[in-house]
Amino acid sequence: MNKLTKWIIFLLVLIGPAPFLHAEKTPSEIYRETSPAVVLLMSSNPESSTRSKGTGFIIKPGLILTNAHVVLDDNNRPLRRIFAYLKSDNPNDHNQNRFKDGHRASILFHNHELDLALLKTSSLPDLTPIPFGNSGKVSIGDSVLVIGHPENGGLWTLTSVSYTHLRAHE
Repeated sequence: MNKLTKWIIFLLVLIGPAPFLHAEKTPSEIYRETSPAVVLLMSSNPESSTRSKGTGFIIKPGLILTNAHVVLDDNNRPLRRIFAYLKSDNPNDHNQNRFKDGHRASILFHNHELDLALLKTSSLPDLTPIPFGNSGKVSIGDSVLVIGHPENGGLWTLTSVSYTHLRAHE
């Protein structure tokens, strides 16, 4: 299973089926409301060429949830430089100087087996966090929305998919 598939499944289980789809909101309205709390993460070690890029989302002020593989090196050790970028930071402009203005983050917790990491940062502005959904209400075939930064893809993309992952207890 590739990293993008893992990330999508991770978001689907955590956020659950998009309750927004049943509320009479369009995907673009949902994107406008939630994408400010989605961050681009760039991680590295200063003395090596190890670099990582991925998606995270703000779950509480100053706390970002992401995949562990975004902030760990190949030996599952934490990368020492982690920066979060908001959509409002505009790293889309391809100006390398913009990447110097990221929000420094540090790892509070990581679990390689679950591929989860919790990051802390003190420089993010107050934003409305993305709430957790009830994963028990996810059914195969439910429509879900995923906002993220797919590998070799664009920044702040919106993908609409059907939930197809079987939970372990089924």
